Amino acid sequence: MDMILDFNGLARVLTVLARGYLFADADENLRARINYARRALCAWCSVPDKKKASPKEEWQFKSDFRELHGEFLELVDEDGMGWFCRHVHGIARFMKNNPDKVSKTAYGKADVIDKEFDAAWRKKVVQFQVPIFSQGTSGAWVLRFDDVLADALELGPLRNNSIDLPDDILNRMEALRPEKVPAEVIRTLVAYYIANKPEDSEWVVLPVTNFDAYFGSTMFSRKWLPAIPESIIMRERERTTVKVILVYWSGTGNTEAMAQAVAEGVQAQGGEAALFTAGKFDVDMAGAFNAIAFGCPSMGSEELEESEFAPMFAACEPELKDKPIALFGSYGWGDGEWMRTWTDTCKSNGAILACEPVICNEAPDEDALAQCKVLGGALVLAGK
Repeated sequence: MDMILDFNGLARVLTVLARGYLFADADENLRARINYARRALCAWCSVPDKKKASPKEEWQFKSDFRELHGEFLELVDEDGMGWFCRHVHGIARFMKNNPDKVSKTAYGKADVIDKEFDAAWRKKVVQFQVPIFSQGTSGAWVLRFDDVLADALELGPLRNNSIDLPDDILNRMEALRPEKVPAEVIRTLVAYYIANKPEDSEWVVLPVTNFDAYFGSTMFSRKWLPAIPESIIMRERERTTVKVILVYWSGTGNTEAMAQAVAEGVQAQGGEAALFTAGKFDVDMAGAFNAIAFGCPSMGSEELEESEFAPMFAACEPELKDKPIALFGSYGWGDGEWMRTWTDTCKSNGAILACEPVICNEAPDEDALAQCKVLGGALVLAGK
């Protein structure tokens, strides 16, 4: 559920969608297929305008693509409700109607989806359409349709490798499977290995974040994968990708833009980045990551935001000893005292500061965003 609310894993989902529509007809001109795939992405992402919304001007990016219903019946309905938006609200309805089948935490988020999802998704859909070098973006957004289509072109057509495991292998896996690991997880891992094993190596790169998205939960990376014995899957941990979690609070979007730049820096250094707002982060998740980036603007009399971020960070303090971390945030006035105080607190808790904190006045400029990317790279190096 947190993956949906935080829009985690969308790059992979959208790239799969783009590859499907881009290469569906191999005989058609590829340039024409690019425009077709872009329209498919718009249809899938469509969210109806608010009832009192003003009509969009020709130059404005929009988020309601009901006019594509005739071309993509399966992706958007005649009221502008796209596949993703429709299914997210379907999940909320299921949780409300079946409280006995979902956790209390998930049940409590059903109302959040109904009240806040559409507005947040509209902003994302507009961002997806902004050109990479558009004036004023300063490279702050890490996912655009342009990126998705470029990845789809590079990866090529989708594969359909159906793996049928023999009964003797299935029986051996079941005999070795730890009780707390679902049988489907083991079967999926083995099938993935067989489908992706190169001819010249016994090793296969395991995209852990992809598996989390596939199973719809971070239970895979946090609990199931570490519990699988080497008699089933042998992991060469030296090659394991460094995983960095970014936890932030942002009131105006300035610190969020910094967080996105930190994520870019993590990925550029070969690490995996997971972004969570303070309200959706649980301290129990920290153990699954090699390093943590905390981001919070200066509030009040140079203090951390008190309603969500400060309580969350206080809960994390006992877990910070010997943990590589980094700090960032924006401020509107003062001289950065809140960051100095925060840094001292982290040091007193035994945390390992991967680099100097990054702060900026108001919206981050290109220099501040560049520093955030360096911070992200430093966290990957510190987390190895």
